[in-house]
Amino acid sequence: MKTPQPWPVLCLAGAVLLLARRMVVLVTVRGRSMAPTYHDGDVLFACRLRLLRTGRTVVFTPPDPRSAPDDPPYRVKRIAALAGDPTPSWVGGGQCAEPLVPPGRLVVRGDSATSEDSRTYGFVATRDVAAVIIGRLQAHDEPAQ
Repeated sequence: MKTPQPWPVLCLAGAVLLLARRMVVLVTVRGRSMAPTYHDGDVLFACRLRLLRTGRTVVFTPPDPRSAPDDPPYRVKRIAALAGDPTPSWVGGGQCAEPLVPPGRLVVRGDSATSEDSRTYGFVATRDVAAVIIGRLQAHDEPAQ
């Protein structure tokens, strides 16, 4: 009887790992803008598929280029409104004249009241969303205050 060759199984396993690596990324939270849900140092799983829904947490490139040199290139925030939804009154510091979120845009908000989000820089382009958070891998212990 002929011994089965392991290479088909190894090829399949390699393809699955490659696909997973392209679809799933790890994100480390920096700052307190998503507290109390996520804390500085938490490691999150994110999926690169853009399954955008209100209430989901996303990883995106901020539209405001005025960030400090040591700021991370991505932000983690919760979707507050999608294209076609009514524009929340707090977008752009309350200075937004758009009654509805424009096509190709969304509104994000941090869970903390002091978060820099759509209150500061207005709408975010959906093309700037890199991934959707799907879970927490590791929680960083918050120091007692």
